[in-house]
Amino acid sequence: MLTPRGKVYAELTVSQLYPGEFMLVTGSGSELHDLRWIEEEVVRGGYKANIENMTDEMGVLGVAGPYARHVLQKLTTEDLSDSSFKFLQSRHLKLSDIAVTAIRISYTGELGWELYHRKEDAVALYSAIMEAGQKEQIDNFGTYALNALRLEKGFRAWGAEMNCDANPLEAGLEYFIKLNKVCLCL
Repeated sequence: MLTPRGKVYAELTVSQLYPGEFMLVTGSGSELHDLRWIEEEVVRGGYKANIENMTDEMGVLGVAGPYARHVLQKLTTEDLSDSSFKFLQSRHLKLSDIAVTAIRISYTGELGWELYHRKEDAVALYSAIMEAGQKEQIDNFGTYALNALRLEKGFRAWGAEMNCDANPLEAGLEYFIKLNKVCLCL
């Protein structure tokens, strides 16, 4: 999101789930900061929008690395190939009969998916993924590893490599800028 002066106000992912329905994902430390901004802009602009904070109802598991596709493919009949499920696309699917909203994105810089699911399905989903990935020696990774991997890839973090002082080009976000794309702008 940008300020009225074109500076980076927040970094988030926007996925269209259905026509007219979107899911916005932001960092856990930015949740209320970003939610307040969006709610204020909706009021200020007189937009008709229903904003629902799903944080307390949803969980997310990230699966990333060179075998991420292979492991997840074992749990679904959906085609997860590059040609069918492109970078930054989202899709509703079932993994081991558990409903997820999968976004093909990874903060590690490796092939990966973020899997959004009902919190009550977290343990079952985690167990299914870990079992499916035994042959590939799947393992957990934590925040320090994630931070090191994103730095190696050159991904920026809000508050570290970018803030309200820089515009998207100065923040190194050229890859994500589409000047000729129609967008929902608040």
